[in-house]
Amino acid sequence: MQGQQELIDILKVLAMAGFGGGAMSAFVSLVVEAQWDARIKNTVVMLSCLAISFLGVLVSGIDITNLVVVIPAVILGCKGAYMLFWKPTGIAKELEKIFSHNG
Repeated sequence: MQGQQELIDILKVLAMAGFGGGAMSAFVSLVVEAQWDARIKNTVVMLSCLAISFLGVLVSGIDITNLVVVIPAVILGCKGAYMLFWKPTGIAKELEKIFSHNG
């Protein structure tokens, strides 16, 4: 029974990392575009990831000591989703240069 509960807790942690990281990646893209100092951006993102991790642990009902696993999982999930879906590539500017008719 104990082993089954641990497996369920691991699945909850992975679900939180996926959901929290995916949701946070959209928020991160907004923060990155803001005209703020880089230290403020980093602080806002890290505090948000910590808050989402803590909230996820509270809502899921798993032991609070699992924050040691949840926090890095949410941060990695957030970074991965941001890099995959939201990070600007700069291709629009390059295409504009190629296809512009300036003279």
